[in-house]
Amino acid sequence: MALCLGRTCLKHTFKTSASYSVKYSVFRVNTNQNIRLPDWPLKSSIRTYSTENQPKTPNPSVVQFKTAVVEKVDYHPNADSLYVSQVRVEGGPTSELLTVCSGLVKYVPKDELEGRRIVVVTNLKPSKLRGIKSEAMLLAAVGDDSAGNKKLELVSPPKQAALGETLFFDKYPISQSQQVPLKSIKSKVWQEVQKQLFVNVSHEVIFRDHELGDLVLRNDAGDPATVASLTNGTVS
Repeated sequence: MALCLGRTCLKHTFKTSASYSVKYSVFRVNTNQNIRLPDWPLKSSIRTYSTENQPKTPNPSVVQFKTAVVEKVDYHPNADSLYVSQVRVEGGPTSELLTVCSGLVKYVPKDELEGRRIVVVTNLKPSKLRGIKSEAMLLAAVGDDSAGNKKLELVSPPKQAALGETLFFDKYPISQSQQVPLKSIKSKVWQEVQKQLFVNVSHEVIFRDHELGDLVLRNDAGDPATVASLTNGTVS
């Protein structure tokens, strides 16, 4: 900071207790010369410092959630706890099926999974589970039931959502014209988003944003993705 007193300008450095420092020192000036004082504040003289360690919220719109239906379910030949499902994400009988491996054998009977409408994450990088490539992931919630026992429930898409419709969270909208495949994301990116996924007291899937609060997973019509009975728990 420069402060002119007659023919003398002061420039020194002092520090405040909170967030910035200012420089000043003493030097002589010729009063016969025109001196242009810099505008205040002096950007080069003031440095601000963050005093808070704000948590960073991941962007859930990088994850593609789609409405799908399970066409066929088989047991994994090399893993007793896994199903191998054929899942249809796009409409029409000739549309391509995705192979999905899921560890649901202990939680969801095979006949209940077949024909069920579900929500899948479609832009994770494919991975092999015991020799079979899994191309998507079924969305499910885990929490305590009314008796305090651990329970798993599959996430159901909005009742009126079309097959293949993209779902999104409030404040992170995706228009119908943008319903195109998103680029593949690494598992680390998904894990950061997944840490913020929960079920609320209305059985709705939510994303817990540090600044915006709880945002509901929904379709363009505003209808939410839900679970059957859980009122708390995590989603993965």
